[in-house]
Amino acid sequence: MYRRLLLEIGTEEIPARFMRDALGQLVELARRLFSDYRLEVGSIRSFGTPRRLVLLVEDLPLSQKEAVEEIKGPPEAQAYDANGHPTASAIGFARSKGVSVEDLVVKSTPSGNYVFAVKHHPGMPTAEVLPEVMERIVRSLSFPKTMYWHWKGLRFARPIRWILCLLDEAVVDFSVEGIRSGRRTRGHRFMGKREIELKSAEEYFRAMSENFVVVDPDERRKAIESDVALIEERNGVKVELDEALLEENVFLVEYPVVFMGSFSPKYLELPEEVLVTSMKSHQRYFAVRDERGKLLPHFVGVSNNRASNMEVVREGNHRVLRARLEDASFFFQEDLKVPMAERVEALRGVVYQEKLGTMFDKVARIEGLALRLCDALGLDGASRDKLSRAARLCKADLVTEMVFEFPELQGVMGREYLLRQGEDPEVAWAVFEHYLPRFAGDRMPEGLLGAVLGVADRADALVGFIGVGLTPSGSQDPYGLRRHARAIVELCWHKGMDLDLHFLFDAAREGLSMGEEALRSTLEFVEGRIYNLLRDRGYSHEQVRSAMAVGWTRPLDLKRRLDAVSALWGERSFGELARAATRVINISRPYGGGPIRAGLFSSEAESALFGALEGVRSGAMEAMESGDYQGALRLMADGLVGPIDRFFDEVLVMAPEEELRGNRINLLCAVRDLLFRVADFSLMGL
Repeated sequence: MYRRLLLEIGTEEIPARFMRDALGQLVELARRLFSDYRLEVGSIRSFGTPRRLVLLVEDLPLSQKEAVEEIKGPPEAQAYDANGHPTASAIGFARSKGVSVEDLVVKSTPSGNYVFAVKHHPGMPTAEVLPEVMERIVRSLSFPKTMYWHWKGLRFARPIRWILCLLDEAVVDFSVEGIRSGRRTRGHRFMGKREIELKSAEEYFRAMSENFVVVDPDERRKAIESDVALIEERNGVKVELDEALLEENVFLVEYPVVFMGSFSPKYLELPEEVLVTSMKSHQRYFAVRDERGKLLPHFVGVSNNRASNMEVVREGNHRVLRARLEDASFFFQEDLKVPMAERVEALRGVVYQEKLGTMFDKVARIEGLALRLCDALGLDGASRDKLSRAARLCKADLVTEMVFEFPELQGVMGREYLLRQGEDPEVAWAVFEHYLPRFAGDRMPEGLLGAVLGVADRADALVGFIGVGLTPSGSQDPYGLRRHARAIVELCWHKGMDLDLHFLFDAAREGLSMGEEALRSTLEFVEGRIYNLLRDRGYSHEQVRSAMAVGWTRPLDLKRRLDAVSALWGERSFGELARAATRVINISRPYGGGPIRAGLFSSEAESALFGALEGVRSGAMEAMESGDYQGALRLMADGLVGPIDRFFDEVLVMAPEEELRGNRINLLCAVRDLLFRVADFSLMGL
């Protein structure tokens, strides 16, 4: 058995955002290809830095497993005559498969007995198979963006400069685009050796460590976190270790050196988000706060070079950040000179989407839709005026210098400029909060105005883009429409807004002057997003399907119904209600229902069910109107299960008399309609 196979693909610096996926691909490709090539191996792991992708495989067999191939031929009756002698059909089949006719075997199949050619493929030595496997792994890696180098051939994230591939002490010899694998690698670009020759795969990690390369990204992460903790302890500060930024820093360096720097306190006069974004987006620095959470004029960076004098590194970073903050300060002061209300007209020159007009057009649509939502939610006149004002101003910061430089600050700068220009704080905060949530797990708006404005903005985008044929397909969603749909639903839940999505999207469609197809397509798209969102929230497929089957366009009501069903799911009484309800639903489903005539009842069971329905309905409806679906379900379980069971035991629903049959069906339809206020119990599988 071989102990270790090592593959290292040496490259120019690969973008940090590509790395995690690439390392995952390495493992999956190796696992699949080793299986395809009949090589049973031990552990498969991947490592990587900006300059190298590394695959480590342990415990490899000396050779492939033998393969037995069975090839189906003609039926036995065609392959052999009455005396058991092979026919021309059997002889021809054996010849075509390269086996002797005497080696054909008969096997029973679901469609009868057939002859099979059985071929044994002996396993090749692992060392002979690996070159092809390794080359396929390298060529199969994919990246969000790729490039050629020297000549057109393999596309890769960045140019490949060397390939190291060792099976214990032996080189696995293969070539990719003229680069031949070998036993040479390279150390850190600045601190390590230009070329390192390894005798065996066993030496790799020690050689990398000696040449200032920490190959394992988890080790680099731990090193950064440990050094940050020391800085916090020594300086009495708290470093804001943003997870995404930490991950990016892990894959920006091969040898992390953490340091703390500072900037002039005068820049603290800028909005906090401006400072943090300047440090994070341009320099990949972590913000530093005091114990109370106040931003301090310091930052923490991660260098890829342990200089003999780190003060030089620190000062260089100071200069770069100072220039960035000086630009931000200039943008901020210049932007404040123009009132936000005067910037709205400039939105006429900003194209939103070529078929959907300018950003000025979108703002007008948002305002109209937001006011319709305001009426639907019953907001007062003062709120309506503030909402109208916020809608007109919500995109004005898109034409400011600061947002042009830092697009991720849209909304933030709108709020800051409006507050400093004396705008009503509710309006200013609504301008900011209408962008929330920006991603899954983001903070939600605190004010109702921002939430309503956010729903209007996203509804306009959904109907607009879907209406012009830009519905997302596959994993592609360049306009974030899946995120918009999810946000609308979450906003309804978070703020307790009982909005009907059919009304919402129809109103958006009218504002866009689009046809009914845009509404239908939008509803179809959002329905799928709601199902996925509810499944992500932990509801089972059966629960979601049964609740959505009777109505899903009111997200708040849908969630209340699901919460009630989920809470009672394991209770015996609920299971009995579901069983009884399923009998009612199955027999009444084809019918629309009609008036119930008590004078036509011919048995006590009919009267009992009718009386139970009348006794339960008002209380259940009242509970459901107040959102207490759990209480309504308990009333139904307590009052209807027994009468339903008795009805089916004693009453022939499909009576030969048409009048009796119709009256009984109408009674069951009435029971069904009450049950359907919560869910389609027949889909629960209980």
